[in-house]
Amino acid sequence: MAKWEIVYTRQAQRDARKLAPSGLREKAETLLDILSEDPFKSFPRYEKLIGDLSGAYSRRINIQNRLVYQVLAEMKTVKIIRMWTYYEELEIPVSPYEARGRSCKKCLTKDKGSFIEEGGDMCRPLLCVI
Repeated sequence: MAKWEIVYTRQAQRDARKLAPSGLREKAETLLDILSEDPFKSFPRYEKLIGDLSGAYSRRINIQNRLVYQVLAEMKTVKIIRMWTYYEELEIPVSPYEARGRSCKKCLTKDKGSFIEEGGDMCRPLLCVI
């Protein structure tokens, strides 16, 4: 079976430097080997991401950190986007409406999984990937 080419973004290259001191290098290398054989192999489990990272996939390096990648099937290439946590870059906006505890006029929810944009009448789900 032909191997998939692995390419890295600059951010993934910076992330790779953090792996060895944290003891995660071996696990990340195992995941990279799996991706080079078949990026859709079902073990270990992968997630298809949504929101800003729509079209990308993630696999756990450990409980906090993920290997985030994009599959370019026509080129038989896997592009590694991140190899550390990607949560730190996602800022969840909090509107004045949520701070005052207003609920969405459409779905009447007040749960923490949504917020009302300022001046808006409907909630917009937050990106929450665990």
